[in-house]
Amino acid sequence: MKAVYGEEHRYAMEALEYLTDDYAMMGVHEGSLEFCENAYQKCRTLLGEDDPITLETLLDLALVYGDLKDTEKAAELCREVYEKRKALLGENDRDTLNALSLLSDYLESDEETLKINEKIYEMRKASFGEEDGQTLYSPNYLGDSYNYLGDNKKAKEYHQTAYEKKEDNSRRRRS
Repeated sequence: MKAVYGEEHRYAMEALEYLTDDYAMMGVHEGSLEFCENAYQKCRTLLGEDDPITLETLLDLALVYGDLKDTEKAAELCREVYEKRKALLGENDRDTLNALSLLSDYLESDEETLKINEKIYEMRKASFGEEDGQTLYSPNYLGDSYNYLGDNKKAKEYHQTAYEKKEDNSRRRRS
């Protein structure tokens, strides 16, 4: 892309975001933090702070900080993306809810994580319906939250609900 369109073209920035995603998914990797920080700064300068590519690059940077066990910085960046997406796209947008879900992974308080996961589940049901893939998976996050809080019975109920809904959805699709 860079060779065809030039280093500062939107397509080059989008390709750069894909690379930051690759770095973020590699986990702790020498150079990944520096690469993702540089990519974010470049996107921010060329595309603007609120551009979807810039915000996605910032989430990739948050993942790298999370892999480096700097959960405070990861949460800060996720919160920034969530707030910007909420203002730009609305609270019920898929990308907004995905940023909120990622934020919940880095919070210190298990109670706060549970509240966020409950909110996400209800919003996904209302916005996308019971059959949506992300809605179907959301009870797993609630189950995990209850496990962290020590309520294994409630966790099992949510994990069972997620399993049954996905099974039911799969049967209907095969019919």
